[in-house]
Amino acid sequence: MADLLDFTLTQVGRGIAVLPKPVDLHELVADCLDELSLAFPGHELTHLRYGQGGFTADSDRLYQLIGNLVANAVAYGAADRGVTVSSRFEDRAVIIAVHNLGAPMPPELLQDLFEPTICDSHDNAELSSVGLGLFIVREIARAHYGEVAVTSSLTSGTTFTATFPRALNYLGFTLTQPHRPSITS
Repeated sequence: MADLLDFTLTQVGRGIAVLPKPVDLHELVADCLDELSLAFPGHELTHLRYGQGGFTADSDRLYQLIGNLVANAVAYGAADRGVTVSSRFEDRAVIIAVHNLGAPMPPELLQDLFEPTICDSHDNAELSSVGLGLFIVREIARAHYGEVAVTSSLTSGTTFTATFPRALNYLGFTLTQPHRPSITS
């Protein structure tokens, strides 16, 4: 239901709202995976951490982004293989990547992958759903001045990568570390 509301807001030009605050990215991803492990018992969820530093983002929206990507990785990946989520700090970027093994995505699907779609059930053509998860992932990334991309091959598996600038600019304020107002006399 939240994805449908977010979709509606983007369609009327309001976009996805974010409330950026300093976050501990590695701990946020670890906490999110702890919760997701309850939703996906029997699926191994692994977290890899690289680098460290400050990051300013909307933690609830990052939970939503990670949740949507992990749910897809579990649904479309090999049932006997786990899902790996990495959180990485680089010089100018912060990266969250979700990887799974399994059948690769057809190249013709990749072009419109982040657009809203109507998905038909394989077993019953009368059952269909609106596929908003990847569209919402893209919009969350954009709301953080970032982007999301996907690679998919038989040998390497499928990886969704959300990349955010290390220094974010919200409402004219550049935030690289927790914002502390300066006092001048």
